[in-house]
Amino acid sequence: MNLVIPEGCHTYVHTDEWIPLLAGKGIQSLTLFFDDIGPSCLVIHPQIFSCLELTHLSLGHCRLPSAPLSFTGFPNLISISLTWVAVPEHGEKDLEVIINSVPSLRFLKLVNVWIDSGDFDDWVIQAPNLQRLTVESHSDYGWQLKELSSLERATISVDNYSIGRDFVKLFTCFAQVTHLELHMPIPQIYIQNEGVDTVDLEFFNSLWTNDLFANLDTVTMKDAWCWSNEMHFIEFVLSKAKLLSALYVYQDDDDTNSKPSEEAVIELAKYRRVSPKAKVFFRNMDVSTLTCELPGGSRIRIVGNGGLADASPDAEAAHGGLDYLYPELLSEILYRLPLWDAVRTSALARAWRHRWESAPSLRFIWTGRADPGAISDVLRRYSCPVREFRHYYVTEASFGHSDRWLRLLALRVVQSLFLDFEMSNDDELLHTLHPSIFSCRGLTTLDLGGCYIPAPPPGFTGLPNLTELRLRKVGFTEGARVLELLIATSPLLESLHLVSLSLPLSNGEYNQWVIQSPKLQSLTIDAIFDDEWQINDLPSLEEADIDCVGYSPDRDIVKLMTGLAHATKLKLSMPVNYFLYCPFVSLLSRIIEMSLYIFCPISLAKYPFPVATK
Repeated sequence: MNLVIPEGCHTYVHTDEWIPLLAGKGIQSLTLFFDDIGPSCLVIHPQIFSCLELTHLSLGHCRLPSAPLSFTGFPNLISISLTWVAVPEHGEKDLEVIINSVPSLRFLKLVNVWIDSGDFDDWVIQAPNLQRLTVESHSDYGWQLKELSSLERATISVDNYSIGRDFVKLFTCFAQVTHLELHMPIPQIYIQNEGVDTVDLEFFNSLWTNDLFANLDTVTMKDAWCWSNEMHFIEFVLSKAKLLSALYVYQDDDDTNSKPSEEAVIELAKYRRVSPKAKVFFRNMDVSTLTCELPGGSRIRIVGNGGLADASPDAEAAHGGLDYLYPELLSEILYRLPLWDAVRTSALARAWRHRWESAPSLRFIWTGRADPGAISDVLRRYSCPVREFRHYYVTEASFGHSDRWLRLLALRVVQSLFLDFEMSNDDELLHTLHPSIFSCRGLTTLDLGGCYIPAPPPGFTGLPNLTELRLRKVGFTEGARVLELLIATSPLLESLHLVSLSLPLSNGEYNQWVIQSPKLQSLTIDAIFDDEWQINDLPSLEEADIDCVGYSPDRDIVKLMTGLAHATKLKLSMPVNYFLYCPFVSLLSRIIEMSLYIFCPISLAKYPFPVATK
């Protein structure tokens, strides 16, 4: 028997009834994911330890109880996956029993598993048949590796290792793996050398055994600073791994401590490689050659010494290097590079100097760690229309800079804009967008989160090219009429996604506003409260997903269904009592998927969940 309960399913109260029954019925595959993360997440029923027939166990966003004293493990488990799962104080020993008592275990994934204690003992992951191991977490909870003789692939990503972590012992446990991915803060590697960046090849060679990395095929290093200690480790692996085919180095460009990428690439290209097939890739680019395929199938190769080659060696000799590339080829290469790499090409050769500033269709993609002043400088220098601008986390310290970004983006005729702003700890909105957002008339996609949208300036006539509008936790300082105007004056709008909007009340109530868009094909509304939206004139609607927990008592469900009559796929999530008292006619030749969340004492047997009708 298999059971999968997806994340977001509001059935917490029933799981304590299910698990004892499932244990008695010999459940073999069990997946349980819940909504809450953190101290308030659900504690799984202790009968989980009685499900002895399990072969696959996957848990997410929950807490494991303490195992009973009689628990000796799950004898048949093949796969264990724990994601955002908490274990009680001293629960690390329960994890050890679960893992080490399973001779058949082949797959183990521990992602953000934490222990409810500031003090914990070392515990051992020991599984002779384990083939794949993933450990990702913020803190090092004292796990140790032992007897993983069948391990083929390993991914280890820990932000804060314990002071006593023995990295040499850790690497030794990966001696037989063919694919290894490591993510570790650089200061942690230096612990054994008292924080001094002096580790060299003699140190590594003194610890060398002939079996270490004997079968290694692929190595991936993420968020690397490329300091000498890391570079020595890379050099060591290249000089010892005889079967290595690829070593990937992803530099942390957002950290000012990182070595300049140009210096790192030059140094990497010098290292001796004992494996004849070994290649080193710096951000997925081979450090010895970079090959680009151009429109029409032609290819060029930029070689490590700054020269140029095409498909034939004779052609390479005929050219004089990077200064002699055609401008259209320069633009094509820049288009294929990440933004910071495109900017750095100014140092390659005279013909490349500032070339990125006029290269069309570059994509501007930033993380929360990006320097906001540098973003402004890049936008000022870029002279072409901006095809795409994304910032995944605009911090409060960068709010003022974001006003400048919007003014510059309006001038650069930005086409796709994604901005997600920091909110307070209580999910309160902190920032109001600059009115320049209404001057971005070239927008085709607008995706905003965590901000207020101000009133449009006088004379605003809409966004004539907008086809997709996505708003998450967005408020409107002047009320929903601004959103109504924004939708109605976007004649090409095809997709509208509204999640958890923040609209002001008038005398304790929401004012009605209308969604009217003749070309709209996809509509999603996800809200806790009924914001009094009304639907009017959606003749092109194909798909609609409406999820509202608390509808207004005045909401006319029949009118709502009529407004959605053109949809070929309709998903509604609403309290059951609305369906009990609303005699609406069936929609012929339509597929209606209704997830009925039960907010009143009605038998599930009488009202199945979910219901599908035609």
